[in-house]
Amino acid sequence: GKAPWKLLLPYTLCILAIGPIIGEQYDIIPAIFTLLALYCFWLGKHKTSWVFLALGVMTKIYPVVIAPIFIIWYIRNRQYRLIWTNLLIFAGICLAIVLPFLVISPDSIWNLFSYHSQRGIQIESTYASLLLAVALLGLSPVGLIMNFGSWNIESPVADVIAGLSTFLLVFFLILSFWFIYRQTRPGEAQIARLGACSLLVVSITLITSKILSPQYLIWLIPLVPLILTRWRHAVLGVFIGAGIMTYYIFPHNYLSLLNLDPGVVTVLILRNILVVLITWLSVLSLQDMKTSD
Repeated sequence: GKAPWKLLLPYTLCILAIGPIIGEQYDIIPAIFTLLALYCFWLGKHKTSWVFLALGVMTKIYPVVIAPIFIIWYIRNRQYRLIWTNLLIFAGICLAIVLPFLVISPDSIWNLFSYHSQRGIQIESTYASLLLAVALLGLSPVGLIMNFGSWNIESPVADVIAGLSTFLLVFFLILSFWFIYRQTRPGEAQIARLGACSLLVVSITLITSKILSPQYLIWLIPLVPLILTRWRHAVLGVFIGAGIMTYYIFPHNYLSLLNLDPGVVTVLILRNILVVLITWLSVLSLQDMKTSD
């Protein structure tokens, strides 16, 4: 119900804030599939929505966190049959895509999960920011190690956090889904509510994951402009700030980050604080929408 430029302007600003990496990595593809899934769900085209969601998950696994949002909506509207119908569509699309790889290399899926489960705390993650902040204060030294295709924090504490990270991710996602359930009422799906819910769970995924590569912020681009509450300008401003800081770190000052330069490390810590703030603003947006219902 808004003029096109009012929505296109935030998208343009988000893309500019991210910088050239948006054209160098393929993360924009699952981000677009996520937006299409939300758009079709809002229009009531549920089968199409789950097809796009499956394509997004098969491109990069993170859109799977959107599925429980759809299921919560079905539960609230007592449309239980739609749950099983669309889950079958979702599973069928995923199976059709992954089946050739399973035939060619039966162990490929297991090797994929095994590889990522063994990864350490990547230097740009929020967990790493906490460890680097402690190191800046001179309380506990940290080192860096290159393995599994990324620079990771090397310390006994980092190893413990890496082992707990999956449990923390699952815990906070479950907590966010419970919050979404409490904020959702029966009725037609609203694009702004879907956007706020999705922004919450995707940002939760970012801040509780042990990997937070620069291109991961692209996942938030389709969702930020869908915040239409009084917090919309704050969300947009915070995301632009996070994007600019990310671009400052990578590629311009990544070597300085690897040398643990205090200035660049401070920028990284502030960037991750902004990502956490996006999560909080999405919570406030959902609370505002419930109040206005």
